[in-house]
Amino acid sequence: MMKSEFELEPGLSHYGCIVDLLSRDGQLKEANKVVKEMPMKPNVMVWGMWKDVERVRKLMKKKKVAKIPAYSYASTTI
Repeated sequence: MMKSEFELEPGLSHYGCIVDLLSRDGQLKEANKVVKEMPMKPNVMVWGMWKDVERVRKLMKKKKVAKIPAYSYASTTI
């Protein structure tokens, strides 16, 4: 889409953003698919996001925090 509509060749940072967004939304299989189908080799920027997502997900599970679908934040009752 970027190339056909805007004549821009997507770069590593573009793919990294997509992976980050999908991962944060819990769409880990789709994010992994994007990484595998990237036309370039993923670097630490792309793989580093996976570690951040994993850390946040584990912390949320430990604290019993649930993300409300379609919201970019989670709330808790203390």
